[in-house]
Amino acid sequence: MRTLVKILLFLSIFSFTLFSADLFFPYITGKIFAFRFLIELAFAAWIFDIFLRKSVRFRFSEPIVRAVFLFFGALAVSAFFGVNPSFSFWSDFERSEGLFSFLHYLAFFVMLLDVFVLDDFYRLIKAFLVISPLIAYYNFSSYVNIEKYAFGRINGLLGNPSYIATFLIFVFGLGIYLILKNREIFRSTKDVFLIGENILWCLILLINVPAFFLTQTRGAYIGVFVAIIAYLALLARRGATGEKRMAKYGFVVLAILFIVGGALILKTNILPSNLKDAGSLFARFSTWKAAWGGFVDRPLLGYGPENFNVAFDRHYDPVHSGVETWFDHAHNLLFELLAVAGIIGFVAYLHIFYALFRDYLPVIFKKRPTVEAGLFLAIPIAYFVQNLVLFDSLTSYVLFFTFLALTRAIVLKETNVQMVQASPSRYSVAVGTVGIVFFCAPFFGMYANVFALQKNIYLLETFLPPKQSFPPSTKINVYKQLFSMPGFLGRREISTALANDVHVWSSSNNLDRFSKEDFEALNEGINISEEYLVQDPTHIRNYYLLGYAYSSIGGHFKDRNALVRGEAILKKADALSPGRIEFLEVLIKNLGAQRKYDEALKYSLEIIKLRPDMEAGHRFAGVFYKKIGELEKGKKELNKALLINPSSSAATFLNEN
Repeated sequence: MRTLVKILLFLSIFSFTLFSADLFFPYITGKIFAFRFLIELAFAAWIFDIFLRKSVRFRFSEPIVRAVFLFFGALAVSAFFGVNPSFSFWSDFERSEGLFSFLHYLAFFVMLLDVFVLDDFYRLIKAFLVISPLIAYYNFSSYVNIEKYAFGRINGLLGNPSYIATFLIFVFGLGIYLILKNREIFRSTKDVFLIGENILWCLILLINVPAFFLTQTRGAYIGVFVAIIAYLALLARRGATGEKRMAKYGFVVLAILFIVGGALILKTNILPSNLKDAGSLFARFSTWKAAWGGFVDRPLLGYGPENFNVAFDRHYDPVHSGVETWFDHAHNLLFELLAVAGIIGFVAYLHIFYALFRDYLPVIFKKRPTVEAGLFLAIPIAYFVQNLVLFDSLTSYVLFFTFLALTRAIVLKETNVQMVQASPSRYSVAVGTVGIVFFCAPFFGMYANVFALQKNIYLLETFLPPKQSFPPSTKINVYKQLFSMPGFLGRREISTALANDVHVWSSSNNLDRFSKEDFEALNEGINISEEYLVQDPTHIRNYYLLGYAYSSIGGHFKDRNALVRGEAILKKADALSPGRIEFLEVLIKNLGAQRKYDEALKYSLEIIKLRPDMEAGHRFAGVFYKKIGELEKGKKELNKALLINPSSSAATFLNEN
């Protein structure tokens, strides 16, 4: 049975290679569904194995085990007391990083602790190495422009350059560790097969180096740079004479690369555009500011996992308007933890690294060669630093927990500790209880995976190209079918897709030519969207889309009731997320259609106050100043709009009497 558990754990990492265009978020959902399914099978087999052998090979009192469980506990408590517990647990298709997914990462970690020995970890590292070029270079030709000698950011099989960079950080570190371990074994066994194996691993690592640079991920670059400095510093301090000499040369090479690289960046156009984009950095800073505001709001437990968007919306910075307006992650794991899990989750996360550095790395530094031990310092440093501008995903969680379990396995071997807990009455019952709760019936797997997968596939029908898309009267049935499917997972994406379609239908130039059935479908879509606002009041985007739809219908048909309802929804959206200029623009148009010119002017001036550099506020203010008879002020504001954007429609209003 233990062999079966190991096989399923090995198979689970091959989920990283899955991609299916038939799935909604094809780079993410196939992987996460496969990983969950395999981990659930492995966990069920593991529980059965525990009852057979009546022992486990770990203790909850071990520092790293305790730290990981404390972190999960902190996330669970913050989710329960958060603003949207259901979403904290299930998340959505795009991220799939709620507590439900974390339970699977935790199960993966626990099973590694119990069933894996060092040789199994070596095989797992080999598996990561073998699949790494495929993951990094998948569809590589689409990122290359041979005629212009240009390269785009590669997404590989993970669908995100940042995910590829994080994956490769672990691959580099663990791959070098495996090479050093093979060299050590060769010295005692003289097994020439190990030489060939090391040549293969070196080739794979070299092949992956260009991929790492082509991710163009600043956080990963900085993380690796800091990790290399830490590694060389350890060699210089604790290494043998040859290692100290290597460290000295390494610092010289780093200095040369830094100087030459800096000169090339200053004097050429070699730096990729996204690395030169200061605007994205400023957007990140304002996002971190919003995260801090969320922490101040709820300092103890935060808003709950996966609810960063709520903190971001409540502390929205108008600098995002017209650039990146929707954030569900802070792009800084520490700030995000403060916002979503409060000080408890933040400290619990840092405690994992504290336990690692206090209880495990000193043993490795003492027992293992410095050139090898330094990797166990460099890998967590690179991972931690890059997460200061990024966030975790399926691959990074799996690799990080693999690294923690490997570190623990090395320490146990070096200290000759036999970690067997032969206390069946306590541990078998405890783990068995967890297993029963986690996999209490086939229903759980069906509810969380099979039904969710069906929903995911069916959801694609709502995203057909316009020429192939169904009319509203047909498409509304697709949405009704989706909402009738069991399970929470995916409901947010379904509701957003419906709200977006309602917004598109209501803004259509062919609205007058809608059939009776299409009008009924539009009204039904609006009603369903309103119902979902009650179920998920923290999802601010749907307020905007629904308010826009009501305003469009009211303006088109001179329907005052629709305008009033749109006004109420948009004002609620503005209260939940103050400073969103795109919300205010629709609200201003709505108020103008109702001839509430004074109120429309008030919101126009608010836009000017938020973003005086944007043309829209001045244009709206000019129009409504003229509407209330203050012509000179109106002309002044319209002229300001034209100065900002000479092609502005303000010119049309300026010439009106």
